[in-house]
Amino acid sequence: MTGFNCHDSLDVAAERLLEIPKLGRSGREFCVQYLLRSLERGSGLDNTTTWNIRQMAVYHTFDLVTGKALWINIKANGLMENRIKEASTEFPALGSEAMNDLAGCFTATLETHMVHLEWCDEDWRACINDIERKIRTVLTKAQTARIDAQPKGVKRAFTLASTLHTSKTSTFDFPEKVIDLDPPNLRRRILASVKKLITRGYSTDKQTILPIQSLPQLLRGTCAGERDEIDKLMILDTFSFDEVQQLHYFGELLESFCLVMNLNDQALRDIAESYEEIWEREGFPSEIKDHCKKELASFIRRINRIRRNLQIRITQVKSLMAWLHEGKTLFDGILQYRNVQIGRIFAESSQAQSEKMEGIAFKTEKETISMHVITCVTLAFLPAMFVATFFQSGLVEINQDAKDFSEAVNLHQFAF
Repeated sequence: MTGFNCHDSLDVAAERLLEIPKLGRSGREFCVQYLLRSLERGSGLDNTTTWNIRQMAVYHTFDLVTGKALWINIKANGLMENRIKEASTEFPALGSEAMNDLAGCFTATLETHMVHLEWCDEDWRACINDIERKIRTVLTKAQTARIDAQPKGVKRAFTLASTLHTSKTSTFDFPEKVIDLDPPNLRRRILASVKKLITRGYSTDKQTILPIQSLPQLLRGTCAGERDEIDKLMILDTFSFDEVQQLHYFGELLESFCLVMNLNDQALRDIAESYEEIWEREGFPSEIKDHCKKELASFIRRINRIRRNLQIRITQVKSLMAWLHEGKTLFDGILQYRNVQIGRIFAESSQAQSEKMEGIAFKTEKETISMHVITCVTLAFLPAMFVATFFQSGLVEINQDAKDFSEAVNLHQFAF
């Protein structure tokens, strides 16, 4: 079914009319059919309010001679059936006594139309206000968030972590150049290096090298001192892709609302124009024209009032859509900025870790040099210590009273 369609048989010749006297059908009839859509409130699984677009198809014929009317209403629930029953008891024009003549039947037809037409103007205001509140909840956070400042706290933390180990003083305070192992100066250089190792090496190392485990502690300490900057960065974590999906859902919902109200407005305009047109036709019953002029004027006014209400709602929806479009643009920009900042933080973290690994490698190199020095010292003193220990062990006895070389040294054979 299209939004609206109508036809009549006022200009049809009498012999071509389909007359059924037993059913009160003269063949002279006016037929309208239209499709309306409106909102109906529902409840979700979590007892939240949901808004659903429902359709209603109406088919109506009115016999212009006998006043008999046929109504066919197609709707998914019994809402309209209950309203028609309530209207038949509340409005005198829908009572059986008021439909004794042709004019009364026509008036009842107009009232029944209004029961259907007023349905398409319901709940729009509450629905628009509810959606506006939900959109405002998401966009207010984006519009008031302080995210424009550079997060200096994190940058400073990573910078400090990556530069503390770049001191010019080495792990054991050795120069970076290779030690000159010239034989005349070997003993002097070895002793000086060992002395420097014992007296200064370890204390300097503890002050200049940043352990791997100290980076989180350093970051926490910096966060405590730079709380404002860190908070500005942490605000970005409150923006999620789920909220972007909600905004897109609201945008699609508002688009469908605007389309539905425009279609309803078009259908209402066609209904009013069709009744105004048939009223001016020559074959239209004079009895209806004489007694129902005020009722038709009231019917047209009420339709126009519904149309004006729909136009107001359409204006509200368009304004809300423009605001939502700007908000989505802002929100998308914030998410892009968030991704950039996260990428920057990971880049700085990776750079800091790389520099720390470089520092560890540098420290390992210096420790290797120190081990070489210790090895050289050990090799220098080990022969003398071995000889002294050997002669002091009692395996060899020096006979100071010996008169020749063969008797000067006595070996204890049982010790071997």
